Amino acid sequence: MNRSYSKIKHIQESNKILENRLLNEQSVIGAPNYGMIDTGIHSEDLVGKFLGSREKIETKAKLLYNPANLNNKMAYQNMKDKEDAFCHQTASAYATSLFGESISYIIGQMNELKGAFRIFFKGGKNTPKYTKFNSGYEMDTNNNNLGIKLAKQFPNKTLEYYMSLVQKNINNGVYYNKSNKYMKT
Repeated sequence: MNRSYSKIKHIQESNKILENRLLNEQSVIGAPNYGMIDTGIHSEDLVGKFLGSREKIETKAKLLYNPANLNNKMAYQNMKDKEDAFCHQTASAYATSLFGESISYIIGQMNELKGAFRIFFKGGKNTPKYTKFNSGYEMDTNNNNLGIKLAKQFPNKTLEYYMSLVQKNINNGVYYNKSNKYMKT
């Protein structure tokens, strides 16, 4: 339970940092759009676009990094890590392109909280209920941050463009694995 408390404390600290970032963006950019990119598209259309991208991202990840045919446990885990990192980096890059850095960060944090609560209340493979409040938070948020950084370097690109960039990242070791180890040497 002590680890759960430290995770909750970390999330609270992250939320405070985020709150300060949002307040800063409001004062610099203006309150109405919270730092979102003005594309002339209504926010409902952007949300639909983003939500529709999930299946495309997951399908591409499975196509590129499908571990199903691997017998070696280490090779299998390596491919699962790449698949997961691809999804997080791509989704975060695309969300950043659509909504801006802060909203993308919030989406990533909310996704991790949802996963952590799911694991805590339902349990998981080899994890009894009420024992673990973690869904790979460190790995996933680090990969989310790499995606945000990518979108800041290459703003306003298509989902396909970001999938291509992230594929290059993953193939070059620019991702974090399940142990939260940065793979590029």
